[in-house]
Amino acid sequence: RERHYLGVMRAYSRVGQKDVEDPRKVEAILQRVKEIYKANKSVKPTAAMYTACISAYGGSRRYNSVPKVMELFEEVKKLYEETGEKDFQPDGMLYGAVLGAISKAKSKD
Repeated sequence: RERHYLGVMRAYSRVGQKDVEDPRKVEAILQRVKEIYKANKSVKPTAAMYTACISAYGGSRRYNSVPKVMELFEEVKKLYEETGEKDFQPDGMLYGAVLGAISKAKSKD
């Protein structure tokens, strides 16, 4: 089921290609997955989902993305530290998304 949520998140991230119109839509999906995980663990908010959300904020020109990107990054790191589950482990894609979002935010100023 994670891949279905991830697919929708990635699709929202690509709408408009050069400018993600509203990254909050992607974050809302992530929040929903986190609620399900907290309730019954049937779906996990994977590092890939966090990567999609961070990429969406990085691709938006309408939002100051750096604070939100860092919040999401710290959240997934904490999930991994607390659980040790591989699905939450930050990977190169996540780190690349964080760095990309920060560099894009700096270039917009």
